[in-house]
Amino acid sequence: MTNNVPLDEMNPAPGLISDAQMRKDAYVSARLPLKKPDQCPEDVLNRILWRATMGAKPYPEWAVKIVDED
Repeated sequence: MTNNVPLDEMNPAPGLISDAQMRKDAYVSARLPLKKPDQCPEDVLNRILWRATMGAKPYPEWAVKIVDED
């Protein structure tokens, strides 16, 4: 199977992304602490990845993890 995206191609600078939500996600993801395991806010990262792969399809509410902080 061949790649659909060139592996040596970098993501565009966030300011060059025409879609407003994708541009916002690019800025947010650039600030996420990805260098250490389990440091990212899980819901934020999951929603960014969802939008990047699924576009405008609604995020599944069953995937939202509710944490009781008592």
